[in-house]
Amino acid sequence: MAPKATTARRERPSPDYKSLPRAARLRVRHVCDLTGLSVASVWRLSSDKKSPFPKARKDGHITSWSYGEILDYLEARA
Repeated sequence: MAPKATTARRERPSPDYKSLPRAARLRVRHVCDLTGLSVASVWRLSSDKKSPFPKARKDGHITSWSYGEILDYLEARA
């Protein structure tokens, strides 16, 4: 019997956020790293029209958030 193929996610190191330009685009996992929110919370806040949380943008099949907008949101919350 052949061994089962694993579909585990590879752990990728988080980028050095301080060196990123404000125009950089972040995927949901990186937004979670910066904000301390869960993936579900990021999606929920992003889709809530009344929430000040930055809205996600689609580029083809990739959804991402603006690093500068995430920083502004975190500064406003502090």
